[in-house]
Amino acid sequence: MVKLIRLAVMERDLACALSRVDSEDEAVDAVLSAAVSYSPDCGIAVFASSGDWCAVRALGERSSAACALAMGGSKEGGALAHLPARRGVSGHIAYIGSCAHPRPVVVRAAALLSAALVRLAAERGRQSAAEERALLESELRHRTRNSLTMIKRSISFLVGSVFRGSPALVAAIDERLGALTTVHDLLSRTCSASTVSVETYFGELAEALRRITPDGVGTVIAYYDAEKPLSLPLERAATIGLVVHELVMNTIKHAAGKLVRMAVRVDLLEGDLLLRYEEIPVQTVFAKETAAPFSAGANAADGGAGLDLIASLIERARGRRLDDGSDFCSFSAAFPL
Repeated sequence: MVKLIRLAVMERDLACALSRVDSEDEAVDAVLSAAVSYSPDCGIAVFASSGDWCAVRALGERSSAACALAMGGSKEGGALAHLPARRGVSGHIAYIGSCAHPRPVVVRAAALLSAALVRLAAERGRQSAAEERALLESELRHRTRNSLTMIKRSISFLVGSVFRGSPALVAAIDERLGALTTVHDLLSRTCSASTVSVETYFGELAEALRRITPDGVGTVIAYYDAEKPLSLPLERAATIGLVVHELVMNTIKHAAGKLVRMAVRVDLLEGDLLLRYEEIPVQTVFAKETAAPFSAGANAADGGAGLDLIASLIERARGRRLDDGSDFCSFSAAFPL
């Protein structure tokens, strides 16, 4: 009974040790140490392999005899057990000791070592796959960025040669490509998983839009009003970012010489992301007294392409407008998180 209890204790301690090892060599060392602790006058030899890794190690006073047993020598006073072959793991353990029933020792040790080697191989495979995926995603983002830049630089020539006399069309297309490039760069910096932090994303988006806002027009400010951290799927964040970009570009286009503050507010509404956008005229800078009143909504007729795009983006992000939809100088919409 005492021997069975000692064997159970050894098995428990070995299982705990193998659950914490970070390498195959550490796993083999744990098996050798556990066997010698169980029977100090024993000898134990481990022959194991897993993938590109292999080890031939022995420990104990009778390690030479254990090695001889492992190589096909006499089994008198010892035992030999093969590691359960799973997922490329193979090998065996040889034990020479004074205990009356040595086979349970090596059988349990072999089973535990095999399980540890399988776990380590699986973890290494997952890490390798994750690294390869990250490399491919980085390459994809780089190629996408290069493609957007090439198209943006070529747009004046390509479109201008087809639609001669339509500089507004060329500028509009160039603006849309600029939006895609801005959002792409932003997501490339912020994405480390399948979601992004709402507070971080909209804060950096406002900063990016502030940098491309022409001098003498105004500034973009983002407010995070939610009481707890929120996150969005990457694709939905990109789509909502394009909505904000279009709202800001619409404001810039129809500023009419007014200095304006463009406020983007983000909050939580009944489990959805609440997005509010407001144009706040600050002061007259260049406008003459006869200039048209500042209002994006008043200019909806000549900015229809952008406003139609905003409506399509809201639908794509599964959002819904909460204002009356009469203009885009005061905008609010809700999007599922």
